[in-house]
Amino acid sequence: MEKKSYKIFALKYRPQLFEEVVGQKSVVKTIRNAIATKRVAQAYLFSGVRGTGKTTVARILAKALNCARGPEPTTRPCRVWDADDPQPKGDPPCDACRSIHEGNAIDVLEIDGASNRQVDDIELIRETVKYKPAYVRTKVLIVDEVHMLSTHAFNALLKTLEEPPPNTVFIFATTEFNKVPPTIVSRCQHFEFRKISHKDIINHLMEIAKKEGITITPAGLALIAEAADGSMRDAQSLLDQAVAFSGENIGDEDLKTILGTIGQDVLFRFSSAVLDEKPAEVFPLVESVVASGHDLRFVFGKLIEHFRALLLVRSVEKPGDLLVVSPEGLEALRKEADKATAEDLLRYLLAFHQAEPGLKHSALPRIYFEAFLVKLCNFKKIVPLRELIKDVEGLRKDGPRPPARPAGAAPPASGPAPAGPARQPPPGMAPPAVSSEAKPAAPAPKDVFARVLERLTVERAPLAALLGQYSSVLVKDGLLEVLFGSGRGFFVASLQDKDLRAIERTATEVLGRETKVRFAEESGTDGGPARPGRELEAALKDPSVKNFMDTFRAQVVSAEPVASAREAAGKARGPAEGGG
Repeated sequence: MEKKSYKIFALKYRPQLFEEVVGQKSVVKTIRNAIATKRVAQAYLFSGVRGTGKTTVARILAKALNCARGPEPTTRPCRVWDADDPQPKGDPPCDACRSIHEGNAIDVLEIDGASNRQVDDIELIRETVKYKPAYVRTKVLIVDEVHMLSTHAFNALLKTLEEPPPNTVFIFATTEFNKVPPTIVSRCQHFEFRKISHKDIINHLMEIAKKEGITITPAGLALIAEAADGSMRDAQSLLDQAVAFSGENIGDEDLKTILGTIGQDVLFRFSSAVLDEKPAEVFPLVESVVASGHDLRFVFGKLIEHFRALLLVRSVEKPGDLLVVSPEGLEALRKEADKATAEDLLRYLLAFHQAEPGLKHSALPRIYFEAFLVKLCNFKKIVPLRELIKDVEGLRKDGPRPPARPAGAAPPASGPAPAGPARQPPPGMAPPAVSSEAKPAAPAPKDVFARVLERLTVERAPLAALLGQYSSVLVKDGLLEVLFGSGRGFFVASLQDKDLRAIERTATEVLGRETKVRFAEESGTDGGPARPGRELEAALKDPSVKNFMDTFRAQVVSAEPVASAREAAGKARGPAEGGG
């Protein structure tokens, strides 16, 4: 007895009728209506991700156009049963449907665009479509992965698509629609095959499991559906692989091993470390994940999905409609999400999203991953900007703070004033009014400059020592004037621009407002404040002096007035004239 050949699930359960196609209702309905009303186009373009039914629908359409039974064409072609499958009651399939199903129909050609992409290959197609179909009513050309054709091949195909021969239908399939030239798209009816939802994949796999006698949990089916990412063919192949690994009883742990996925318990441990602000737990968690052989980039993506689920549970009334999760898993998500507000979970999720490219291109992904999780553990300590703004506005309403106490000054008395005889007003006079907010007395100029010198001593001790030779200080209208004794102007002359900037910056900090500093020499006659130093100031402002100082890196030691030429000449002639 000949041994029964094994057939993989992707081929065994491939749809043969339009109503068996899963997850593409709009596409199927449009094509069936076109067949029923005899409005079949001469060129179709099916686009979408792998495993969503593009080639399958193309074959069903080819059978519908050529089925010998029913109307011409028909929306329900023959079902073809394999020899080892139980035959249902009814007539056997027609020859056209059987030959198309088996792939040996002469007038229905399936061409791989990747291996037939040159102009010569397209010329063979053009020659083939010139002839009428030999065994069926409509000649059908299915070109898979049409985006792989070369530019010249597409150009050679344009004229045939624009004026195709009668009784000929082109069906193009592609996974990369953006690579198909617009000139081709404009000559076709375009149908987009979308990813199949998790629920549709789970329901279909459940039917297969019942027919095959396979035991698998709903959580296991959800794992397969998630790994398939919208591809029914991938989901069927993964189920096949699970049966090969575990037999007919498939456990969840076996599926995690096969799929290389990470358990929900690990994801919850990560989120608990972040939400409970326990950075010390991050490092052993990452170590366990690395030891298990998981790719950190894959784990990062799973954490993004996990925090998205937490945000969904925290924000939506019925998250079960949007999440493929068991009731127990949903309850665990609720408890975890209650640890943070929806705003905090959104911040975590956005932080994950922004950090993903950095992990992808990092030379040390483990260190990047650990540092990022530790950063998330401290997210709750970050004060929102709106709270900072409220604090600033509160300070403005409360008024300015009292000025800082000068260094060395005694602290204000906190207790009551010492007891003593109270001064009573004279008879018949009202007591003087007492202000509730007594204004503090302004500090003396010497105290101000003493604080300036105190700060300068820390940063620039030589400069503070030089300024300590001052004689007196004046403070008025944002100007701090420092006076040196008569004949001591050379102290001022040794100051440079950077010294003046440092003194003004320190004075501004001490006084709490922008302050300019000016130096002068007291008069030698009356000892009063000078505008002498005028010679010194004029010398420092003179362009020739500045140029000389910059060239030779010189400093002005003193500035003496120079007699005019007439005065000098008079002094020179004085003795001679006196003798005359």
